[in-house]
Amino acid sequence: MSIRQIHVTSHAVRKTIIVLTLIGGAGVAVSSAPQHSSPALNPNFELDSTVAFVSGRDDPAANPLLSAEIYLMNGDGTNPRRITSNADGDGFPALSPDGKTVWVTGETDHNITGIGTQSGKVVGTIEVGQRPRSIRFVQNGAKAYVTNEVAGTVTVVDMNAQKSVKSITMPQGSKPMGLAVAPDGQKVYVSNGRGGTLSVLDVATDSILSTTKVGTRPWGVGVTKDGKKLYTANGPGNDVSVIDASTMQVVKTIPAGSVPWGIAIGPAVKGQP
Repeated sequence: MSIRQIHVTSHAVRKTIIVLTLIGGAGVAVSSAPQHSSPALNPNFELDSTVAFVSGRDDPAANPLLSAEIYLMNGDGTNPRRITSNADGDGFPALSPDGKTVWVTGETDHNITGIGTQSGKVVGTIEVGQRPRSIRFVQNGAKAYVTNEVAGTVTVVDMNAQKSVKSITMPQGSKPMGLAVAPDGQKVYVSNGRGGTLSVLDVATDSILSTTKVGTRPWGVGVTKDGKKLYTANGPGNDVSVIDASTMQVVKTIPAGSVPWGIAIGPAVKGQP
């Protein structure tokens, strides 16, 4: 797996990084199996460096869609431990803001399941839509959004009551995939996969504010820390769209290698402009 490092101001591709050391490389005691994916950091990573990820490491010869389980490890790669055991596989973990629970999408069970990061025990299961793909939290974890690819919806979840409270039907043709929350917590961005669009949800009303055409099958979506720019990883399009968040217009398209899946936006690298 590789990552293209893109400067958020110039949008120039700086380098391609071959990712081996986070999950599966020689520097981490996980394994060399290729089925590691979907790493999720604690939103308060500076306080708790727990990383959740999907892996088929315990059964590398099996179908990765069915053998995928959820693991946790420390931010430095130590202490990897498996916390799920599901015959249908698990995917796309999301850590709660307090770092106490990892929530997992059950793509064949059409639900999300919460597992205590310390106890490894199930703390709740919530029914959502068909084939849930991503989970993101707002309001300090009191509320969550879940994309449902096959259903073409986004489920709004009351996390305190642990129940779904609303289903938002996305624009025609949408297959909702990724989610990103604006820095002020007032908006949620939804990449609509095969629909080729990016939608904006209003957190206060749980309604769609706008929808913008981006690239071919946008999967992952990310927003800059200042909230001014959005990026979508357009899988089969082999590129990344840059969107001005104030106008919701695509301002640039960046070649990004083969089938880009996700977006991660971090601080500038020391020593680089």
